Amino acid sequence: MNKAPRSKEEVENILKMFDDKSKTLIKPGDVESERDIAIYRKMFYQFLTEPYKVVWENLRPMPAEKQKSYDELPKVLNENERKSLLNRLVVVKLNGGLGTTMGCKGPKSLVELSNGMNFLEFVLRQHEILNDELKDLKETKEIPFLLMNSFCTDIQTKKYLENREKPTNYVECFSQSRCPRIYADTLEPVPTKWDDCPNDGWYPPGHANIFPIMAHCGLLDRLLAEGRDIAFFANIDNTGAVFDERIAKVLADGITDYILEVTPRTPADVKGGTLVEIDDGYRLTQLECPHVPDEHQDEFRSLKKFKTFNTNNIWVNLRAVKEKLGQLKLAMLANEKKLSNGRPILQLEQSIGDVIRNFPGRALAVNVSRRRFLPVKSTRDLFHLRSKCLFSFNSSLCLLQKIRESPLPEVILSTEEFGALTDFEKRIPEIPKIQSNVEKIVITGNVFLGKGIQFNGKNIEIMAEKGKCISIPDNSIINSKEEEHKKPQQNGCCQQNGEVKNNNKAGKILFDVNGNDKYLLKEEII
Repeated sequence: MNKAPRSKEEVENILKMFDDKSKTLIKPGDVESERDIAIYRKMFYQFLTEPYKVVWENLRPMPAEKQKSYDELPKVLNENERKSLLNRLVVVKLNGGLGTTMGCKGPKSLVELSNGMNFLEFVLRQHEILNDELKDLKETKEIPFLLMNSFCTDIQTKKYLENREKPTNYVECFSQSRCPRIYADTLEPVPTKWDDCPNDGWYPPGHANIFPIMAHCGLLDRLLAEGRDIAFFANIDNTGAVFDERIAKVLADGITDYILEVTPRTPADVKGGTLVEIDDGYRLTQLECPHVPDEHQDEFRSLKKFKTFNTNNIWVNLRAVKEKLGQLKLAMLANEKKLSNGRPILQLEQSIGDVIRNFPGRALAVNVSRRRFLPVKSTRDLFHLRSKCLFSFNSSLCLLQKIRESPLPEVILSTEEFGALTDFEKRIPEIPKIQSNVEKIVITGNVFLGKGIQFNGKNIEIMAEKGKCISIPDNSIINSKEEEHKKPQQNGCCQQNGEVKNNNKAGKILFDVNGNDKYLLKEEII
């Protein structure tokens, strides 16, 4: 919806409307509320005066010379150099999300991931391992750990930290801005007062908001005064995003001021951000789906044209950021959404990944292994990461590490039955044992898996027809069709002649009518 440029008079009229209505959006006597509306007004003005869809002909994919393979990075020479890096480090986790795609109402960071730990606990323990290392190096100062919360996550996150058995003195929380959504047709703010529409009238305006917030609350100056000028930012749900000395060294050596970790793009990433060149190759910028004109969406999703994906693992020289504060130029994301009543609205956001455009000649993309990008955006991702056949838990590093060398199996779960976390955990109380030959798992409809289930074969597909229920007993073995031909009988549980047998429970399994290499379970298992 990139509209024709507005006239100066039209812009002035819309701004006057916003200024009149925004007076009641500021909580009386609240400095942060006043700051947030001022920040939002700048974004709103940019939205009114600049196109937020790119001119497709003016960009091109990031060239090889503007990225480095991780293996090309210089190594840290000795223990003293590593100690120096750790003494300049601050770790920042972006903790503003609610996990609404999984039906979560609380902070996503408090969702259990694996080994009885939630995302927040994972990253806290990872950080404590770093601090313990510093103690072993006879260093008394702890590495600061910052949590950028949103107004949606702040209270529950702080409560978790307060109730945690192990002290978290090294943790400091701060909150990103609270901005009003606007109606897509009139551009008027959805809330009419600062305390109006608390559930769907407000939103956090993207992770690029972090730098003005850090500056406003004095955090940026304090970190720099302490010699903490190497900042590592990452999403809190990405447990693969841990400190890396070789990437930190590139910043410390003054080679660059901004590093964005990228990884090879897969079909699962085609809607996410990628780096491109603009201004005749002078600078890099982040290109995301809302920036792309409708007629170029298919081209944007092409794995041949855009080969890398942005992990949102970002390393920044905070001194360089301070010098550019007030001058940062960022692309606008106008995300189209709907209120609970169905009315269309807009959320104006700016990405921390797009900050890279402000460092021409001083920015670098580092191509890293996929093990540094293990986010959870849906219950399908949880299915992968909770599987003890696909990932093992390294307690010494507090990391989930991929076990098998082959690609992870594609997992497709029907949204209605498995999209919400509570439904997912009710229907799949324990992730099945997945043999190494499994490439694809499809579970749709009213299906319940017992515990101790095993999947064996290239394609596993369990589909319950509408009005039917499939409840697979504990300790069942589900073979794909080609495995059934190889091994017509299994110990303890078998599939033979279209039957699943397990103790006294049995149910029919029908072959796919299209002759594909899989089973379709379409009858209720008694």
